[in-house]
Amino acid sequence: MHGLQKKGFIIRQTNWRHRHCEVDIIAEQGNTLHFIEVKTRRSTKYGNPEESINKQKMKNLKDAAEQYQFQNPGWKWIQFDAPHRNYKDQNHKPEVMVALSDFWLLHGFKKEDELKGGLQTIPEFASLLPVFNTEGYYGLYKKVMEMPSAQADEILLPLVQRELKAADKKSEPGFWVHKLYEKGFEARNIDRGIFSLYFFNLVELQPAQAIFQEGGVPHAYLEGQNVELMANSDNVLRGGLTPKHINVPELLKHISFEGIEPNVLNPAISDDGEIKYPLPIEDFGISAFQLQKDQNYKCQSKSAEIFLILSGAVVCNNELTCKRGETFVILPDTNYSITALENNTLMYKAFVPIE
Repeated sequence: MHGLQKKGFIIRQTNWRHRHCEVDIIAEQGNTLHFIEVKTRRSTKYGNPEESINKQKMKNLKDAAEQYQFQNPGWKWIQFDAPHRNYKDQNHKPEVMVALSDFWLLHGFKKEDELKGGLQTIPEFASLLPVFNTEGYYGLYKKVMEMPSAQADEILLPLVQRELKAADKKSEPGFWVHKLYEKGFEARNIDRGIFSLYFFNLVELQPAQAIFQEGGVPHAYLEGQNVELMANSDNVLRGGLTPKHINVPELLKHISFEGIEPNVLNPAISDDGEIKYPLPIEDFGISAFQLQKDQNYKCQSKSAEIFLILSGAVVCNNELTCKRGETFVILPDTNYSITALENNTLMYKAFVPIE
């Protein structure tokens, strides 16, 4: 509870009951009321703590929230939270990222022939080829992510030791294995996210290139700087290569088990200098502007628009000045004018593509 207070939460109730449902913590932060479920277990013998928060539990929490709001009216927003909970809202989560530097990432499974070729040529993966041949992408990934740690170590330990002696390029998975363990490691509990380095597409983006990632496409960022925009969701599932919470069973339920060609987007420059990225969704859009001193951009907003200044400085409507690292918002149906105050001013705009 002290941790919540350090994050700015104000505790309103603890162990609040409504009929057969008890809410562990009711807290407020800003204009949002949070209903927080706390779960701990001494072992995972009977599952992870978050697995006890099932559909019936969520229904009970929502019933309790409705009753609490009836007794304590006036709250505009409510949110249900639980430590390590994967689904913090009901929204899907497509996203796009634009590279600001040379950028490396993993993105979706490799096409069948390429993945099969890797299983054939990497000696440590010899036992996995029959699994892929008979059970496909799902069977292969389920096998490596759910096998006992000792069995995973038997495969990954010699692979890591071999890659540490090699001099691979960034375009090779071994480079990233080397980078992960170059400062040393224990010869047990090897991060099984390493399998993904060999099973997923390893993608390089040049500055200003972008990549769109539909919900369900597994991905991981390896190196570089970017601007990222996603749907209004905090939902996330992780399977490795991270110190954060991992939930493999839930991950296996939702990721896309098919080989794909990465959807790399090259920018298109319009007549007014706007750098556009065509996206296959209606949730959001992103564009960029590279302006020289005194260069002007005028527009009428159709949705709310968020501007991020990455270099230089601008003045909006001759009133608001923003410099590198600052943001500002334009409300819908607003005529506005933005003027660069320095050469090589770079700014990004997030918006909803309303026709």
